Amino acid sequence: MDIAFKPYNLMGLSLKNRIVMAPMTRSRALEPGLVPSPSMATYYAQRAGAGLIISEGAQPSPEGQGYTSTPGLHSPEQIQGWRRVTDAVHTAGGRIFAQIMHTGRIGHPDNSSESIIPLGPSAVQPKGRIFTAQGMQDFVVPREMTEADIEKAIQDFAAAARNAIEAGFDGVEIHGANGYLVHQFLSVNANQRTDAWGGSPENRARFAVRVAQAVADAIGPERTGIRLSPGASFNDIEDDPDLLRTYLPLVEKLGSLGLAYLHVIEQAGRQLTQHLRDAWPTTFMLNPDTGMNTPTDDRALRLIKDGSTDLLSFGALFLANPDLPKRLALKGPYNTPDPSSYFGGDDHGYLDYPTLDSQPVHETQPATDSQPVQEAHEAHPEVSPASAATTTFTEPATRSSSLRPSGRPAASAGSADSAGPARRAAPLWGRTLVAGAASAVVNIALYGAGFLSGASMIMASPQPALIPWFAPAVASFLPLAILGVIAWLITRKRPAAKRWFAWAGLAFAVISCASLLSAPDAATGISLAAMHLVAGFAWFIALGGGRKSAA
Repeated sequence: MDIAFKPYNLMGLSLKNRIVMAPMTRSRALEPGLVPSPSMATYYAQRAGAGLIISEGAQPSPEGQGYTSTPGLHSPEQIQGWRRVTDAVHTAGGRIFAQIMHTGRIGHPDNSSESIIPLGPSAVQPKGRIFTAQGMQDFVVPREMTEADIEKAIQDFAAAARNAIEAGFDGVEIHGANGYLVHQFLSVNANQRTDAWGGSPENRARFAVRVAQAVADAIGPERTGIRLSPGASFNDIEDDPDLLRTYLPLVEKLGSLGLAYLHVIEQAGRQLTQHLRDAWPTTFMLNPDTGMNTPTDDRALRLIKDGSTDLLSFGALFLANPDLPKRLALKGPYNTPDPSSYFGGDDHGYLDYPTLDSQPVHETQPATDSQPVQEAHEAHPEVSPASAATTTFTEPATRSSSLRPSGRPAASAGSADSAGPARRAAPLWGRTLVAGAASAVVNIALYGAGFLSGASMIMASPQPALIPWFAPAVASFLPLAILGVIAWLITRKRPAAKRWFAWAGLAFAVISCASLLSAPDAATGISLAAMHLVAGFAWFIALGGGRKSAA
């Protein structure tokens, strides 16, 4: 059986598989009160075949609402409505986390029953328009949050998390992505503050860390996940161009809290994703970027098999295919989503997508990138019809990563098959040691074949036959081992330096060949050139082939 379909241990919570239903705004809460509807209970129960369901974003307070008809998690009526949802999912054998989403400056007074002016880190009006009961309108200038506003928002997240547990959720996911409040604090355009909440990467990350700490303290870190989208531009958000400068320290700090998982929406390339995965100590969940016009389907499962991620989240494909895990195992076919029914409306396009065991209602065919794994709060009604074709309609693809901070709780490890987080990519020092060993083996083989003469070990040696057989191994292994440790120490803080180390090592090997013109004889020169090139190429490959860093 493919590892994607085997059970998985998420901090003590048993998941039936590694397939996750990503959070997707559907705008079907009941008015007044923004209470989850009975149809929502059916909708999520239909998709209980997922290893884990992450609910649509629920606002933690009236100030946190940005869109029309989105459910809340701050009133007794809402808690009761969500209880119907969680009971239905659990009865169907599923697991479900609630996503807590404070939209910050992405909102409009007309979308609030109290005509609340949206809040933001700074009074910076986002570009674009948003859907309201009066139609599409320009975003407004948000009110800059005071210290009291910031502290209240943090406590609202914690209170909503407690409400989620009371409502029967298995845990919560903090929405830190896609241009909403947590992401706004991380950004360099929405956050123009000069106090402790803005300016430096550490200050801009402070809000995200404080929210995560407050939620973890409220319900336990093992029940808390967080979603990030480095490099995403949704909702007029701009990250620091040096993404690692902001996100690597952030991920390290979040990782030190012992959270259940990091959910990454992949927007800035796989190399950045790998940096983040390497830095994250527990479960890594990825919503991958599969590229334009590329189907996101069962082929994405290779990312679990090759260790790129522990869990894989699907958005649009899950929206249109209630039995998605079964379809992924069979490699299709897949129902085609109906964009006209994404947000609001009745049960058409919500509860009537067929399963493989039911009579077809929608045409089935492979999903294209207009229905990608990249999830979408973002093609919410605030997205105009013209842009909907190029904007994903559930949250964008996630990414993952990890630097293991000291003093963190041990992750729940499981069997190699499925019980816990998949084995992380080998660290740089480990890869260079393997490269050195491989180089040594190749050079021993060349030596044994007579291609490397003894003179290649000691150029001036008059008796090459006396050179021990293991000399090529030592001469190949030691330099790479020493350089590997040095490179590892440097690139822990500057991952982008790996590219230059890779090219420098290869260039050194090639240049060394030129110096062999002074060798006492041709055999010695050829021998030394071969050994240097083998070691140089092994080093080059170990450091990633000189690929450009995703910084």
